Amino acid sequence: MKLYKALILFVLFFTNLSSEIFEVTVQVDGMVCTACVSTIKRSLLDKVPELAEVKKIDLRTGTVELTLKKGNGLSKDQLQEKLDEAMEKSTYKFRDLQIEKESEDEE
Repeated sequence: MKLYKALILFVLFFTNLSSEIFEVTVQVDGMVCTACVSTIKRSLLDKVPELAEVKKIDLRTGTVELTLKKGNGLSKDQLQEKLDEAMEKSTYKFRDLQIEKESEDEE
């Protein structure tokens, strides 16, 4: 597990820099209770804190909203891969990743 965390940190530190901020919404399969919400939030905060900030986890709609941090340099496919890696040892699966760019005026 420590090697896994180290690998994620390595990749995050050495990705290409971008000056854009993105809002991300992703559907979560398998999230059915408040304990699921806590587990998902803890996993995301523990495994991808340099990549994104968790804005909201909605049990009713089964979605997670994230704000990608500046300098993440990831494409949509790379982000999906990172989210999948964060949940790879759990029963939760992320799907239907939607990314919306914030306007430059909102920074």
